[in-house]
Amino acid sequence: MSIRLTIRYRTDSIEANAMMTDSLESLKLKIQDITGIPVDSQVLLFNDRILSEDNKELKDLGIENDCVLHLKKKMEMKKEGKRPDFTASMMKNPLVKNFLKNPDAMKSIVEMFPGLKEEMNNNPELRMMMSSSNLQDELEMFSMNPEYMNTQLKNLDITMSKLENIPGGLNMISSMIKDVQDPLSSALKEGMGRGYRVKEGRKIDKPIEEAIPGAPKEESQLVKYKDKLAELKQIGFSDTRQNFMALMACNGDLEGSIIYLRELDRKSSPTQKAK
Repeated sequence: MSIRLTIRYRTDSIEANAMMTDSLESLKLKIQDITGIPVDSQVLLFNDRILSEDNKELKDLGIENDCVLHLKKKMEMKKEGKRPDFTASMMKNPLVKNFLKNPDAMKSIVEMFPGLKEEMNNNPELRMMMSSSNLQDELEMFSMNPEYMNTQLKNLDITMSKLENIPGGLNMISSMIKDVQDPLSSALKEGMGRGYRVKEGRKIDKPIEEAIPGAPKEESQLVKYKDKLAELKQIGFSDTRQNFMALMACNGDLEGSIIYLRELDRKSSPTQKAK
């Protein structure tokens, strides 16, 4: 059965005809013929998910007649020397290393933020994580070997990507965030909002009358754009801070942010600088 599809790329809408039994790779080849974008540089999105299983037929992916697919183009990775790793530099800092080696580090964090202790009492998963002996072992490994931390973070990214691609994976990730990350963030935010200052590992009980201006707003924007930040990273924009600034400048518009980032990349390219 022949179907008609609409491919949206930037501000253009492209019509493409295909068969329900065509593979995703076959569709990408047709898109390559129409747009000139190589198959390897194409990122196709359908129903808020990235289509990556090239051997699957369109009908198995839920693609039917008059469906709309969104096309993104992967950013060419710059062939340049390895940049200094900020995480590795931070982990080599003597203050950070000593803190991570301190067995009472987690206890100190809890004492700094009163709201965190309350959340730990109410949330078994969070309490188990914070009091786990494995956590202290991991922190000590981080202090001794910064590369180990980078490896663990990469493994986490891979695991999260795999979770997103299995049925119910997104719900599982949302549940993990709700059970651990959200309570932890709320508790830390509450401590900062009350105006507690930390000095030499101890808190001053007298609160500041006015909360830090703008802090909650910035945090809410990060939460608001977290899905789009992940999508930009998947497409090939690896600088999270720059991606966030682009989304802020474009009021969360993904297409506008991609154009904004490409313009920044063009201006910073050696060829452009030479001009």
